[in-house]
Amino acid sequence: MEKINKQITVTFEFNVEDGTVSKLKCFSDGVESKKKTTTKASTKAKPVLEDKAIVILETNKLVLNNRCVSDLGLVWEDRVAIKYEKHPKIKKLIPTISKDESGNKLSKTNTVQYRGNANTILATYGSEFGLEVYKEDVWKLIPISENETIVEELEEIEEKAEELDVTILIDEQEEEIEIEELQFKL
Repeated sequence: MEKINKQITVTFEFNVEDGTVSKLKCFSDGVESKKKTTTKASTKAKPVLEDKAIVILETNKLVLNNRCVSDLGLVWEDRVAIKYEKHPKIKKLIPTISKDESGNKLSKTNTVQYRGNANTILATYGSEFGLEVYKEDVWKLIPISENETIVEELEEIEEKAEELDVTILIDEQEEEIEIEELQFKL
């Protein structure tokens, strides 16, 4: 077997400021190969944090904005679950979101697969949600309506209903009846 000796020379220009390589030349036994390439160092932009954490329900997925991912303390491939818990004050099931091993994985684009019946049930609450702390590491999904003043009014009504002690007098029976629980539906 015969040894083959080749002399290979590589020359290039490197820009220290932006990390680019240019004018790459390769010589084999003094003959230049014509392939020229330019590469740039990878620069990953920092995500922009929005003012408000928002979760959007789409056909087969949940879309979380950067603020939501940050508030929940999530990173790519963490698992996220939506559960329904009974609110102690209003005695109604409310959707909650948290980091949970039983949930679906968060993708690099801040989406979570959310299909079928689970998607349909959450759709009854709305399609766009804000976050509010519920318990440690658990957040309530608060529906964002087109008219946020209605949502604020409903919250005020719920607060006032808790504070009221309601007594109703009926003339025919001439006795007091105390109502322990009221439910408001709009």
